[in-house]
Amino acid sequence: MKKIIFKINSLFILIIMILTMSNNIYVIANSDVNITNDGLKYEIDETKKEVTIIDFDDSITNLNIPDNIEGYPVTTIKSTAFEYSKLIKVTIPGTVKNIEFRAFAGSQLEEVEFLDGVTSIGESAFAGCNKLTNVKLPNTITEIKLLAFSFCTRLKKIDIPKSTQVIYSAFNESGISEVFLEDGILSIPPHAFEGCKDLISIKIPDSVTSIGEFAFSNCNSLGSLDIPKSVINIDD
Repeated sequence: MKKIIFKINSLFILIIMILTMSNNIYVIANSDVNITNDGLKYEIDETKKEVTIIDFDDSITNLNIPDNIEGYPVTTIKSTAFEYSKLIKVTIPGTVKNIEFRAFAGSQLEEVEFLDGVTSIGESAFAGCNKLTNVKLPNTITEIKLLAFSFCTRLKKIDIPKSTQVIYSAFNESGISEVFLEDGILSIPPHAFEGCKDLISIKIPDSVTSIGEFAFSNCNSLGSLDIPKSVINIDD
């Protein structure tokens, strides 16, 4: 009988510990969360002295993300922070260096503006934003990661600045039909425009010297491609 009581008590204590730990974890995770007057939720990393945007008031439809909060630069937009949101337009400041996985995926966005300073757009960051029609990339962008604008079916045109070094199937299954590559781009990376089934026009500037493998794979609407004499290497 004592053993049974002991086991019941032990189980009860274990359950209480788990619940307590769960509550503690919740409190710890939210203990440093703050909210701006505009409804942005953020965390401050006191060690790195920088701010991460983690969530927001879903009633906001037009958002200019600030470049600093409480004197610290806003450097990161956390994974899924604005996923499936009602945002229609967003401006991202140049202090932001990390736009994490699915940060804006599936949202109602129609327009995105990246200010000079932004260098990277994360994996699937804007995937499935099927109302997105206007994207302005800054001259500082260096990489557009895997599926960043995939399934953005109303996005028809994109201008790629010469600073861009990595584009990895970023526009797969999007509505992109026209691509402008800025003169000064040295190479078209592997898988760059893979899966752009509606792509019909792309002008490759004379500055390009190499085209990576599968750069235009499954671009079914691209009837022909004018390759300048400057290109000396095309990977199979």
